[in-house]
Amino acid sequence: GVYETETLRTPFVFGRRVYLPAGLPARERAYILEHERTHLRCHHPAAKAAAFLIACVHWFDPLVWLAFRQMVRDMEMACDEQVLARMGGDIKKDYCTSLLGMAVGGLGGTPLAFGEGGVKERVKHVLAYKTPKQWVCALAAVAAAVGIAVTAYSQYAKAQEEAVQAEMEAAQKREKAKQEEKKALQD
Repeated sequence: GVYETETLRTPFVFGRRVYLPAGLPARERAYILEHERTHLRCHHPAAKAAAFLIACVHWFDPLVWLAFRQMVRDMEMACDEQVLARMGGDIKKDYCTSLLGMAVGGLGGTPLAFGEGGVKERVKHVLAYKTPKQWVCALAAVAAAVGIAVTAYSQYAKAQEEAVQAEMEAAQKREKAKQEEKKALQD
């Protein structure tokens, strides 16, 4: 569900609910909702909660906290890219203006807020974002398919090799047993 309230100045996700400030213009509301729904579709709240729990358990390790921060940054940028891909690159300027506006009125340290930290990097990323070319996507799909095929074939070849090896060992044991039996009969 989507809830609007006068007491908020920045949107955020809590559980499966999206909270928005009341009175957003329709166009801005549309891409903010798309951003927040992308978080939900990608299960970001659960991933963030799990990563935060891991960071709390490893509170003494700065690399864990750095990884957590980078993960959150990447999630936000991935959602920004989804908004631009779904709604078109012509919203870049308005979207960046919203990012800046939401950051100014943000929720501070709230981990699931739309306008959370790293706004400068996100704005730069949004402005530099270009929709991937069709051939790049096709090439990536072909590369992934080839990688999967190579991996599957190598596993198949390994299994075949192990089967041949096992058959050879069994044949050697049978031959040895025949020789021992023949020797026993001769004695």
